[in-house]
Amino acid sequence: MMTGVTPTHDPSLAEALADPARLRALERTALLDTPAERAFDRLTALASRELGVPVALVTLVTPDRQFFKSQSGLSGAPAEARETPLSHSFCQHVVHREEAMVVSDARREPSLDGNLAITELSAIAYAGFPLRLPGGEVLGSFCAIDTRPRTWMPHELELLRDMAATTMDIVTLRMEAVTAGDATARFQEALVPEPARLQRGQVWSAFRPGDARLLLGGDFFACAEAADGSLALIIGDVAGHGPEAAGFATGLRSAWQALRLTTAPAPELANTLNAVALTQPRRDDRFATALLARLAPDRRSAELVSAGHPPVVLLGDGPAREVAVPPGPPLGALPGASWPATTVELPAGARLLFSTDGLAEARGDAGALGIDRVLAEADRLLAAGADGAALLAGLLALLEPGGGHGGVADDVAMLLVRPD
Repeated sequence: MMTGVTPTHDPSLAEALADPARLRALERTALLDTPAERAFDRLTALASRELGVPVALVTLVTPDRQFFKSQSGLSGAPAEARETPLSHSFCQHVVHREEAMVVSDARREPSLDGNLAITELSAIAYAGFPLRLPGGEVLGSFCAIDTRPRTWMPHELELLRDMAATTMDIVTLRMEAVTAGDATARFQEALVPEPARLQRGQVWSAFRPGDARLLLGGDFFACAEAADGSLALIIGDVAGHGPEAAGFATGLRSAWQALRLTTAPAPELANTLNAVALTQPRRDDRFATALLARLAPDRRSAELVSAGHPPVVLLGDGPAREVAVPPGPPLGALPGASWPATTVELPAGARLLFSTDGLAEARGDAGALGIDRVLAEADRLLAAGADGAALLAGLLALLEPGGGHGGVADDVAMLLVRPD
């Protein structure tokens, strides 16, 4: 432990703060410029209370500032901005030397000569311990500040050392959660990707995860245009969440991608996908609803097959309405099942809206949002000139606070197709 540090004009200080490896590590934490979090605020409040100091901080130091991930006791501009320039930073020296800095009276510390925290923030006594990642990179400091000279006692410094270690335990867990969330998002994007551009017509997609946002969902869709001009689509929803549901969805989506290259009618595709679903490793209750569609090359008709999935909605030909399709069982529920097909004529300018059940089943104060509310909103949006991505965004707005729901437990996936 040290009581003296390198003066601020030492060029090695700036070099240490701008070290690329350290800055990459700081970026990986995804902590800079994030809102206050209770887990960190409890630690600074505890340190302030137990040590009887007016200020305790969790700081992250960049080449030009220190950001307060947590603070207890600050007021005025520093508290509002949650940062100060390095001209007001003692913690930069902790980063520079990669060890604790303990100062009884900053006015007598040569390395802090001219530091504006002394005159503008009344920072006199200081004790800061490094926030160090497992790789050795020092991000900043957990520190306590007094407004009068102070002799720091061994048990007080031990408390600050423990607070710094506990802070880094939280940082590590938080990084793991962020990494898991990123991996989940990438996996989810593979199941609900942006559709490819069509030679004829257009298709848009939208996806909103449910309230359990770190859980992988089982919603999936795909759309592909054949050389003869026909258009094949599938949208599905695997029961449950988590890696098993996502893996089940991936298997079905991949199988469909291969099968759609054939000219097999939609009922035959459903039968084969059911066989694929039954062969996947799964729990007894794992199954998927799905809606399959194949639009004719002239785009004037569509063959539809439902495996227990919500119906497609026809837009632009009078009021929005569901297209009745006799439902078959979900995929993976029964061996040897069959799926009847329905052919629907598509008027010029019509649009087809495919969705998973999370849309109509979003919960509100009066119960589920309901398909009638969805249809009415689709009509309103079309009348207002919304189409394509704007139309889907308007429907998703029903799921936001104030849009009519009280919670979106399930994921919501949508495909909007304009055949012409």
